Amino acid sequence: MITDKFGIQMFSLRRSFDANAQKTLESVAKMGYKGVEAAGLGCLSPSEYKAICDELGLEIYSAHLGENDLTDEKFGETVDMLSVLGCKRAVLAWIKTPDSLVGVTDACNRLNKYAEMLCSEGIEFHFHNHDGEMKTLDGEKSILEQLIEGTSEKVYFELDTGWCNFGGGDSCDIISRYADRIKLIHLKQIKSQNERITTEFENGKVIDVSQIVSVCKKVGIDHFIVEQDNSDDEMLSAKMNADYLLQK
Repeated sequence: MITDKFGIQMFSLRRSFDANAQKTLESVAKMGYKGVEAAGLGCLSPSEYKAICDELGLEIYSAHLGENDLTDEKFGETVDMLSVLGCKRAVLAWIKTPDSLVGVTDACNRLNKYAEMLCSEGIEFHFHNHDGEMKTLDGEKSILEQLIEGTSEKVYFELDTGWCNFGGGDSCDIISRYADRIKLIHLKQIKSQNERITTEFENGKVIDVSQIVSVCKKVGIDHFIVEQDNSDDEMLSAKMNADYLLQK
């Protein structure tokens, strides 16, 4: 068994969730997932989503947000939603990749602002990377490294290991060097360095799942979240990934 404590990013099951939210969450629990990372609530209210997860024993690890959810106009509504969910971790899912050092500074300022806003409400703020953040603009450090080093300690990171490695980074090295700033891990497999296609753990070559989990455990990171962006059969892929972690 690689690990028995892991959740799933519900974006991986978006078609199933939109068709039948409760049935999808029930299936997630039966597969062995211990938690979920919300990616919108579909037709459910925050209280309904929370009640179903509680009944199934699923922890709401975190919730993905967009920058539009953190505007002054939407911030109160966002905090209310997180409060009802009982969710203490908010993750900014994406930003436009900076294309200059000035852009990196601007991104750092925005991340710092969001962290201050959420911290004042008792909520941790995290940023989720993509492969674009693994580029370098100064010939030395990646954009991701610059974001980590250029933001306050109130800004945490959800390292997407698949996008990190696909973009040319080394997830295990990033985790080891920045363990104090990384609390959430996306376990994501990609077919190959030449194919930007997400796939099941056993069908790709970009990350070594067992090695990443081992390194995380050594530095005290224990929130693993499975994400497969695309699949012809979402539920089958989710089951295969859970079985892989449980080594069934």
